[in-house]
Amino acid sequence: MNHTFGYVLCCQSPALFLLAIALVIDFFVRKGRARLRAILALLGAGVCIGLGFVLYYQGMLQEYFEVKNFWRIRAPGWVGLVLAAALLVYVLVKAIARASAQRTAQKEAARAENARKQEMESAKNAAYEAGRADALSGAAAFQRETPPEPAPAAAGTDCPAAEADKSNEGAPDSPTL
Repeated sequence: MNHTFGYVLCCQSPALFLLAIALVIDFFVRKGRARLRAILALLGAGVCIGLGFVLYYQGMLQEYFEVKNFWRIRAPGWVGLVLAAALLVYVLVKAIARASAQRTAQKEAARAENARKQEMESAKNAAYEAGRADALSGAAAFQRETPPEPAPAAAGTDCPAAEADKSNEGAPDSPTL
């Protein structure tokens, strides 16, 4: 373990390339919704790629690795890759949990809205039925309160003037004083 800080740092290029890939994916995911954060993710990916190349170049300059074996990932590089992968998994799990909580909140809001609509509909139906019952009871009360209308008189019956004319039919005309 006779490695210097420079050697360990130069071996972190694979981790930087992994982070760059994750940031490019993040750019395409956020591109439509949050443009500023998407642009920042793309800039971060560019910085990670640039740093990865610089660290590889510095590793070759310092003769930590050569062109023929620069593709080989060394032990400090594996540690960096594992840490970068753990960070990405953590961020991914948090994003999934946040999306799940947001979806649950949307479902609860939709469920509450449906319950409110159903409650309003049942209140409207109850009011309609109550109004209908009041209208029917009011119509029945109106029919009980009004006296029945007399039927139209038949020819010569139930009319006092007609009966007086009948009684005078056979009598001679008497002079009236």
